Amino acid sequence: MSSVFYRLAVAATCILPFLNISNLSAQLSELSIYPGVYNSYSETAGADDFLKLAPQSVLLQDDLSGYQLSSFGSSYGNNSFALSVGMPLRKKNPENEKSRAILRLGFTYFNVSGLSANYQKQSAIRFDTLVSSQNGQLSFVDSILSQSYSMNYNAKQLRLDASVIIRWNEAARWSLYGGAGISAGVSLNASTNIAYYEYNSIGVRFPQGGVSTTYPPSLEGQDKSRSETFRNKTNFGAMLYVPLGVDFRLGNKREFWKLLHLFYELRPSADVTVVPELSSFATASFMQGIGIRAAW
Repeated sequence: MSSVFYRLAVAATCILPFLNISNLSAQLSELSIYPGVYNSYSETAGADDFLKLAPQSVLLQDDLSGYQLSSFGSSYGNNSFALSVGMPLRKKNPENEKSRAILRLGFTYFNVSGLSANYQKQSAIRFDTLVSSQNGQLSFVDSILSQSYSMNYNAKQLRLDASVIIRWNEAARWSLYGGAGISAGVSLNASTNIAYYEYNSIGVRFPQGGVSTTYPPSLEGQDKSRSETFRNKTNFGAMLYVPLGVDFRLGNKREFWKLLHLFYELRPSADVTVVPELSSFATASFMQGIGIRAAW
């Protein structure tokens, strides 16, 4: 599947720079500002992958035998921002037209957190036994040492964006739209963060099987936590998405307010990121937010 997305990404890079607006018969008809949230799912990688991303890491030289790697990635949400201009693909004919196709061109900026790994280990030493004065049952008190390594690959990306949307009932105050879009671009900065955490806790194991855990106020051993961050090579990303939205015109009478629209847009998408140190990885993602549009 990654190879398919890679071909789409290369195609997007080739197509977007050569979009010739001068060949379009229509003029600009709208400007949109679309702040939102980019939600995606980071893929689980391994220590060997992060060694390629951060070969200078000291923490990755530690012995990870006995640690358990989380087998699931993690979902995340980051702020995003998009700016675009739009132009109709044909002249507007309000007398018999219920829908109209619009070409939108612009850029999108957001943060990609595409790879993560979390190694955890816990060891316990029994240091006390509690005896119930009522029934003589035993509860065991353990000193628990928890250790973990957190690894994350992040990149801020700026992408050129092109989409074609169909607006329905544009003359109404409330209207709907949908379409298809593609974006492609490169990272402004990519980095890998490796962190080690260690802390102690007290666990009481009851005869019924339950465990009560408490953490000392000082969190003894917390000063042993360490973190490293390394810069990575520029990566490449591309996305195929489906814009779906609801549009609300702010006014019906005054010319100024008639120009302004609020809209909510959802963009479910298939996203691919090509990492030079590794390879490509594909994820499902979506972007959503409330924007403002000026249409004339």
